[in-house]
Amino acid sequence: MGETKLHHIMIYITFFCLGVVMSGIMVSQGLYQEMIYVMLVGIIFLVISLVYSYARGIDYMNENHPDYKGEDMYGEEETQNQN
Repeated sequence: MGETKLHHIMIYITFFCLGVVMSGIMVSQGLYQEMIYVMLVGIIFLVISLVYSYARGIDYMNENHPDYKGEDMYGEEETQNQN
């Protein structure tokens, strides 16, 4: 696993733990309305970061492996060779 991937995983775990702690504090204080806003912002942040990572991966594959079409996935190449 690359250093960058490990770094991203550590960041996601850290933010998750921070969210759990903040949710616990807010529930104990009775701040349910604010907790909903914090959860929505967290979900939006997570979706944006996942979409960004996916787009970077697609761009990486397009630049470094332009001839790759994904035909080796799900055994499509083997099926074509058998015919």
